Amino acid sequence: MRAALPAALSDDPAVAWPALRDFVTGMSARPLPDDLVDTSLRVPAAVRAALFARDVAGADVLAGIDVPTLIVHGRQDAVVDPSAAEYAAGLIPNRTLTWLDSGHVPFVDQAAEFDSALAAHLGRCFGWSV
Repeated sequence: MRAALPAALSDDPAVAWPALRDFVTGMSARPLPDDLVDTSLRVPAAVRAALFARDVAGADVLAGIDVPTLIVHGRQDAVVDPSAAEYAAGLIPNRTLTWLDSGHVPFVDQAAEFDSALAAHLGRCFGWSV
């Protein structure tokens, strides 16, 4: 992710597109479509930049979550360091942390495992049999 910045935040599509393509390539073990990059470019550069201008710690917000929470994180995530999942899990009171052998998009890389984790979480929350 850091290698793609600041070019990915450029107003110039000729500069932003290659950087975003590199970023997208690192998100998954599977090839992702180029239209994902095109869709990302529809987001104004100022909005993309704002994503990196926020306080990502949010300890007070995480500690205040009062609903059962599922955290799913890929062990090979090259976009968000896996320690972020551990950080969140350490603060959210009623949470389940599930690790998948995937990159940043476990719902793509390991769709069946992701769906199973989500179904199990919903089962715990609502008493459903999965």
